[in-house]
Amino acid sequence: MTDGFTENLDRLRKDLKVLQDKIQKLESLGPIRKYVLATRLNRNSYLVEVRRRIILDLLELGLNKYDVSKVMGKNHATILHAIKTPADPMVEKIVEENYKQWIKDKVYPESVPTTVVSAVHPTGYKTVMNYKLKKLNL
Repeated sequence: MTDGFTENLDRLRKDLKVLQDKIQKLESLGPIRKYVLATRLNRNSYLVEVRRRIILDLLELGLNKYDVSKVMGKNHATILHAIKTPADPMVEKIVEENYKQWIKDKVYPESVPTTVVSAVHPTGYKTVMNYKLKKLNL
């Protein structure tokens, strides 16, 4: 038979273990946080998709949406929008294959407009957005 004190002590130990695990997870997110902060002023479809992928990874890691919003420096509504809104399939494929390496190498994609020949467009040309990698100053 256990008494109230022992039950409370066991519950507190369990809570402490959960908090230590959460602290360890959040401390491991330092490089991601630095990457997000360094690229926060740049806006292009590739970076938006990188941020979306990071958000999905953080949710899979077990963080709740509130913690994800703190790591990303965004509000809750932005996190929900990122979860629900997919990117252009071409951009999504490129980012999915490369974004972890980009974070590791401390580079980010920068959009570059390219004019290509098009038989469909009235002018005979159309503009497509490609990307080039730019080094971050971290």
